[in-house]
Amino acid sequence: MGVASFALSLVALVFSAIAIGWQIANFFLTGQRVKVDVTGMNVVSVSPQELHEPIIQVTVRATGRVPVEVTGWAVRWPNNQAIVGAIIAAQYGNRPGVFLGDPLPTLIEPGRSASFNIPQVAITQARDVLGLDPHEGKLDVYFSARRRKRFRKSVADLVALPPAPSD
Repeated sequence: MGVASFALSLVALVFSAIAIGWQIANFFLTGQRVKVDVTGMNVVSVSPQELHEPIIQVTVRATGRVPVEVTGWAVRWPNNQAIVGAIIAAQYGNRPGVFLGDPLPTLIEPGRSASFNIPQVAITQARDVLGLDPHEGKLDVYFSARRRKRFRKSVADLVALPPAPSD
C-alpha cells in the first residue's frame, strides 16, 4: 500500500509540474507581445504647395492575443537628454504637411499596428543645435502594461540620417 501511494504521489507531482509549466508558457505566449519596426521614409506630397520632410517611422504591431496600449516614445541620449513624442507633437504637429502618425496614447488590437512618425529634422536639430550625437541616441517605446522597448542600435544606425554640416 505504501509503494502504491508513493507512486501515485510521484505521478501527481509530474502532472502538476507539467501543468504549472504549461501555465508559465501560456502566460508568455498569450500576453502583450509586440514587434516594433523602425524605417526611414520620404513622404511625398501631391500638392506642390506643401513641403514634406523625411521622417523616421516607428511601426508597432500587436502580435499577442491581448491588446497593447502605446503611451509614448522618446529618443534618449546617455547624458539624460531626450526628444519626447509629446514635445515633437507640440512643436511639429501644427505645421502644414506634417503627419506625426497615430495619436498617443493609442490602443492596438491583436493583429493590428499603429505608426508614429519622428521628423528627421528633430534629430538633425538636436545634433546641430545641442551637439547630441545621433549615433548615441537610442529609441524607447513606452507601453501601459509592460516594460518599455529599448533599441540597442542608435537612431543613426536604424535609419540613414543626413551627414552633419561641415564647419
